[in-house]
Amino acid sequence: MSETTIKTDSSVTSAKQHTLQLAKRHGLHTLIEDPSPESSYIQRALARERLEKARVQKNLEQIMARAERICGDEAGSRIDPDWFSAYLDLAKTSQTPAMQRLWAQILSMEVVTPGHFSIKALRTLTQMTQREAKWFQRAVQLASRMGGEQSHKLLIGAIRLPGRFAIHRQRVRRLSLGRYRLAYNQIMQLAELGLIYDRELESSFAAQFDLSFEQGGKMWLLRPRYRQCKLLYYRMTPIGDELAQLIEPTPITHYQDDLTQMLQDFFDLQN
Repeated sequence: MSETTIKTDSSVTSAKQHTLQLAKRHGLHTLIEDPSPESSYIQRALARERLEKARVQKNLEQIMARAERICGDEAGSRIDPDWFSAYLDLAKTSQTPAMQRLWAQILSMEVVTPGHFSIKALRTLTQMTQREAKWFQRAVQLASRMGGEQSHKLLIGAIRLPGRFAIHRQRVRRLSLGRYRLAYNQIMQLAELGLIYDRELESSFAAQFDLSFEQGGKMWLLRPRYRQCKLLYYRMTPIGDELAQLIEPTPITHYQDDLTQMLQDFFDLQN
């Protein structure tokens, strides 16, 4: 078996340097730089505690400043103090501008309409990795809403069941969300986070019944062409629906094209 040599580049920060930088940010670097320091562990622990408290204070002040800039002149409401206490506790570790903007957006919406976000939804947000957050954003972009409901559905197919006397065969069309960069295993990971139900669901529609349908900022009216038409989908949980409010629905053109083509086999579409 041949050996593989890992090449290093002087312009790239080494793992050793990364470790030292990480230790310094959290006040844990003393033994790395001095194996026999004069200060005691208690002294260093107190120093690190002050450092962490200062970092938390900075994070929260930056979030509050961002939230104030987002808020307009619309009427505000008094926020539940228990909710706000939990909000601060969950938001305090957010250091990146992107996450701070997200927490600021949550607060700005809550000030206008209290009850927008549950504490459970906020806890879920803190459990998401950046990769999972990108998957969830993609799921929201692919999601549809039907019949004026606020629940988000990820359409994966349509079906026409056979007639009572089997005059016609069952007909099924499916969309693979993996083609639009949301793979099945990613959907299941979002399900583990409690954002999406982990099973396929279906909706039935009565013939000659118009159904409002919204996807990526576009709206249609659907009318089933046949009896026994059903849509197949994954549905977001209430927590998923709450957090979806934070994401602007950006249309994915090739997905909309494929979706409308599939729907037209079973429904009449009207813009």
